Amino acid sequence: MLFASGGYEVKLYDSELQIVSEALNDILVQLERANSVGVLRGQLSVTEQHRLITGVHSLADCISDTIYVQVWHTICAQWNLCTIV
Repeated sequence: MLFASGGYEVKLYDSELQIVSEALNDILVQLERANSVGVLRGQLSVTEQHRLITGVHSLADCISDTIYVQVWHTICAQWNLCTIV
């Protein structure tokens, strides 16, 4: 979300497409919550930031034309996402 708040496109990838879908939904909830309490980062709206964050179907799509790769893994949420900016 930090990169999207700065106007960067962010791609999420996981081998299980449902995980990416759940992550995108959770990100929207977090953006809306941040906005409702006045701590949304950047100049872009919730909708504009959320549009910058998309899911992709392959690791190749995730890392093509990137300037930064971040691998995020958390056992508790069962997500292993590749975040690309």
